[in-house]
Amino acid sequence: MDICIKCGEELAIMERNRVECWECRDSTIEAYAESD
Repeated sequence: MDICIKCGEELAIMERNRVECWECRDSTIEAYAESD
């Protein structure tokens, strides 16, 4: 079972090739955009 390395949530089937769930990934992308 694959889980997000940030929040520990179980990843959806289409997220299994990633290490973060879409919510954590989304917030990370926003943080990068703000620091630009």
